[in-house]
Amino acid sequence: MNANRKWRHQFQLWREGDCSSVNVERLLKRHRSIGLDLEVIQASLITLHSHLDRRHLQPQLLPPALLLHPDQWDPRTSCIDELACLSHHTELGNLDELLPSGKLNQILNGELSLYGDLPPIPIQAYLDGMKQPQRRLCRQNQHSALEHLAGEGWRRFRTLQPVATGLDRYHPVVLPRFDHQPQHIREALVVLDGTRETAQYLAVRGGWKDVIWSTLDDLATLRRCIEQLRPERISLCSGFDELALGARC
Repeated sequence: MNANRKWRHQFQLWREGDCSSVNVERLLKRHRSIGLDLEVIQASLITLHSHLDRRHLQPQLLPPALLLHPDQWDPRTSCIDELACLSHHTELGNLDELLPSGKLNQILNGELSLYGDLPPIPIQAYLDGMKQPQRRLCRQNQHSALEHLAGEGWRRFRTLQPVATGLDRYHPVVLPRFDHQPQHIREALVVLDGTRETAQYLAVRGGWKDVIWSTLDDLATLRRCIEQLRPERISLCSGFDELALGARC
């Protein structure tokens, strides 16, 4: 019996309750190595699904639990983060509504993103563009593309690590820029009038290390102090002013 006929036979037996889903799941996992046609699989699985497009019904795209038991599927068992998903899709009352609401199909189509900090991407494009190390990880963990996107792919994307071509292009690019704020320059606060103690208080409150105080009738001394300190930047205020905490910044 060839693989396609065996699949149809096992699938029918399972649907009629004459065997468990174990044999069907085993065929799903081995479909490529045994020559089981994807179109044959999809023709059978579409009879179970009213909320997903036929093209998404692939073992590499979706986990067996979703493919074979959509009415019992728990998204949490497929690496989907409940808090991240529900905080993004606020119209969902709970995570169990993800499939019957049609949201999951829109996510798989690339019309919606799974989480708020993930860009929308068609699940097939995600699989096609997945980096080789991530493909190996999927094989090792027996994870589908959806499970990888929801878990490891999401984690790597948030830490700017390579995942898949379709996601990596959304990583922010650091552009060269002119630093208009020179570092380690000498700044001074010049306080006119008031008292020396007030000037020191204003400097500490505002964040200045150096302060120059002078009265308005002794500007010659003020000029001499500035020449001696030679600050690169001067901020000027009155001894009767009020400065905000950290005003220098």
